[in-house]
Amino acid sequence: MNILNDADGDLKWHSAFFEAMKLELFDYKDMRQFIEEYQLSREALRMDVLIIKKDRNIQIEKNIGKIFRRHNVIEYKSESDYISIDDFYKIYGYALLYKSFEKLDLEDISITFVETKYPRDLIKHLRRDRGFKVTKYFNGIYYVEGDLFPIQIIESKKLSSQDNVWLKNLASNLNEATILEVLKRYKEQGGKDIRNAYIFRILEANMKAWREGMNMSLAEMLTFINEAIEEKGLLKEAEEKGMEKGMEKGMEKGMEKGDLKRLIFQISKKLAKNKSRDEIIDELELGGKEIDILDNYEKYKDL
Repeated sequence: MNILNDADGDLKWHSAFFEAMKLELFDYKDMRQFIEEYQLSREALRMDVLIIKKDRNIQIEKNIGKIFRRHNVIEYKSESDYISIDDFYKIYGYALLYKSFEKLDLEDISITFVETKYPRDLIKHLRRDRGFKVTKYFNGIYYVEGDLFPIQIIESKKLSSQDNVWLKNLASNLNEATILEVLKRYKEQGGKDIRNAYIFRILEANMKAWREGMNMSLAEMLTFINEAIEEKGLLKEAEEKGMEKGMEKGMEKGMEKGDLKRLIFQISKKLAKNKSRDEIIDELELGGKEIDILDNYEKYKDL
């Protein structure tokens, strides 16, 4: 089962999105109330995210929040999903229900739709069939003008890498450098726990890039984690589990226990002489499975 497309994976993306919105609006954390899956009634009517401004007079200057009013309804679609025309009207209906239940003024509500790709069919419908003006105001941010509520559509992959690091990188195709940059920015912003739903999902969804960075980059990641996590035992536990699984993975690759240990010993001697990856492959005449063990040496070295 593909975890990125099943129901649990989708829930993980939504929890990560909720954390991403809080990180994006970190500078306004004391001025806003964030509510995940706001339940509109006793029935199963829930909005993905509701952001409430504590002071109606505060103006959000960040690009994704300039349109915000006092109460802001947010709908998010993960990278494997999209905002359909029906989705648009469903969330529009939720906003109207929320206005009715909470006795709000129309001018106090905004709606935001977030998805990875450009919603071509929806925007075409809004322009052609509804006669609305849809204008790009910032990279990846489009305003829908002419309706009851201020509405914006966010195409997350087109957002600014500098201004919107959290939403832009809520994806499963990040390279090693981008993952490191996200971790660095998270740490700079005071983040201490990689079990944060956003950080955990990013690492979980991009394990391939994590593994490909086994040389210097893994050490840098482990250093970040070691400094960041307050519960030091958590890292030690993870390392011990990694060692236990290392032998299992070696056996899965078709190697006998003695051969695996012998190979690890030979690699360690080459690394001690500062040999490069290519030099080790040539000198030890390594093949596919053996190269994979070399690339994941940190997991095997203590076997």
